[in-house]
Amino acid sequence: MIKALIFDLDGTVADTIYAINEGINLMLEELGYAPIGYDDVLSFVNFGARGYVEGAIPSDAPHDDEYIDRALDIYNQKYAQTYMHTNKCYDGIPEALERLAPHFRMGMLSNKQDEFVLKLVDQLFRPGLFEIAHGVRDGIPPKPDTAAPFEFAKYFGLRPDEIAFVGDSDIDVLTALNAGMVAVDVSWGYRDEETLRKVGAQYIAHTPDELVEILIKLGEKE
Repeated sequence: MIKALIFDLDGTVADTIYAINEGINLMLEELGYAPIGYDDVLSFVNFGARGYVEGAIPSDAPHDDEYIDRALDIYNQKYAQTYMHTNKCYDGIPEALERLAPHFRMGMLSNKQDEFVLKLVDQLFRPGLFEIAHGVRDGIPPKPDTAAPFEFAKYFGLRPDEIAFVGDSDIDVLTALNAGMVAVDVSWGYRDEETLRKVGAQYIAHTPDELVEILIKLGEKE
C-alpha cells in the first residue's frame, strides 16, 4: 500500500523551462555567446543546474571545471531574477494535489538548486501541502542517486516500497526503481512516453485526473 508521494518539480507539476531558458540566455549573454531556445534547454534539463549550464555553453568554449563553475555562478545570479516567472502549475495539477492530500503524505524532490525549489514551492502551493521539499544540496548526490529518496523515506517513517515517486523523466523512473519505490510518471513533461517505458516506468498518467486515479488505487492496494 502506498502511503506517501514524492513529486518531481520541473515538467511534472509545472513547466519551468521558460524561466530556466531566460536565466541561461542571460548567462550566455554575459559570457558573450548567442542565446539558445526552449528545445535546446529541454534536451539537458533533467541533469541539474551544472549539467544544463555545461550543455548550454557552445562546444568551442572552455569546458574545464573552473569555467563551468564561473558560468554556474552567473546562471544562479540570473535565475534568481527569472525563477519567479514560473508562477503557475500545469492546468489541473493544483486540483489534483488537493484531491491527493487527504490520502497521502507528500514531498517534493528536484534536481534544481535547493534554494529555488523551496522558493517555488512557496510560490506555487499553499503552505503545508508538501511536508518536505528539497533540491540539490551539498553532500547529497542528485537523482537518480538514492540518498535523497531514502532521506525522504526516513522522514516519513516509511519503507521505500510504501512510497510512489511521481516524475516526468527517465531520471525520475531510475530514481524510483533504484530506491525501491513505485515509479509513476506523467506524459505531459519533458520526456516522451517511449523513453519512460524503456527505462521501466510502472505507471504513466496522461492527465492530472488519471494521475489521481492511479495514485488512489495504489493507496488502496495491499
